[in-house]
Amino acid sequence: MMKRRLIIKLNAICNNKCKFCIYSFKAWRNFAQRDTSCIKEIMKSNLRYGIRQVIFTGGEPTLRPDLIELISYGHHELGLETHLQTNGRLLAYKSFCQDLVVAGLDYFGVAVHGHNPSLHDYLSNCTGSFQQAVSAMQNLARLRQKFITNTVITKQNYRHLSDIAKMVLCLGAQKYQFIFPHVSGEAYINRKIVLVKMKQVVPFARDALQLGIKFKRSSTIKAIPFCLLKDCDSHIRRSIYPDEKYVFFKDEADCSLWKGERCKRCSYNEKCEGVWQVYPRLFGTEEFVPVT
Repeated sequence: MMKRRLIIKLNAICNNKCKFCIYSFKAWRNFAQRDTSCIKEIMKSNLRYGIRQVIFTGGEPTLRPDLIELISYGHHELGLETHLQTNGRLLAYKSFCQDLVVAGLDYFGVAVHGHNPSLHDYLSNCTGSFQQAVSAMQNLARLRQKFITNTVITKQNYRHLSDIAKMVLCLGAQKYQFIFPHVSGEAYINRKIVLVKMKQVVPFARDALQLGIKFKRSSTIKAIPFCLLKDCDSHIRRSIYPDEKYVFFKDEADCSLWKGERCKRCSYNEKCEGVWQVYPRLFGTEEFVPVT
């Protein structure tokens, strides 16, 4: 049974400018960042609801000066399992990694969107971001820390999902995860550049997911329905969980989901959450065929 999770967006600033970001950079300028005491109180007050994990995300949470203090408070004073979702750029500095470990960070999630600098840096819009993410994973491996990787699937990288998986596994990732993007924010603005039909992604995703079996590591995929990946159904994870609670989640991102009338005939209907609402408007629904 999954532990109840609290997901806190600590800020709106980021040192990447990813082409597929679910938020538009213009809208994030109006994000109201809460102070240290406010976030501590939110963590403490949610204990009564059975929260056992806190995930710090952003923006880019490592840019927040009080991150170490917040991790330490959550882990040492509240007894929470602490997670960090990051682009990994500041983790290229080993001393910063060590500070996070001492503070009590339990799990690191590093964003990796390409298997080489040209691909990753193109998608992140920041030269040098690939090498910093790689250095981050190397530092974490040397410190014997658990880390997973998150890869957003795009038109540019879907043919290279296996290459990305091999790379992060060789660097020591305990788990790798592929995520089909929200069609919102920068991803919507750049939709003609970065979006690809799910049907095209499937054969490459299937091969990449099965590498996890070979390496005896966990591999998962989000936001692609069971009817397209029925032979890899054990790797599919929900994008939204009932036991997740979001704090400071921007309303701009459309997190509503679509399921058609035909989905009721599918044997996966009860466990499948569907696809992001905007996707059928752009690509139609022909590729979603019920499994009977």
